[in-house]
Amino acid sequence: MPMNRLIVILVAVAALAGLTVWVGARVIAATGLPEEAMSALLIPLALIAFVASRVVSSRMRGARGPGKTDDRR
Repeated sequence: MPMNRLIVILVAVAALAGLTVWVGARVIAATGLPEEAMSALLIPLALIAFVASRVVSSRMRGARGPGKTDDRR
């Protein structure tokens, strides 16, 4: 991978991570609930969203996953 592309990816990931933390802090502040209560709600919801997105993406790809070849010929 070219060094320029790697640097762009790293900068984009760092910027989006910071944006995610900032948006999360704003949401927690806007709800008025204690941070512990929001964490107790958001962590399981984030896990469920991650698993659901993986299920949907695997079904969109079909039965075969990435890197798997079709041995039936």
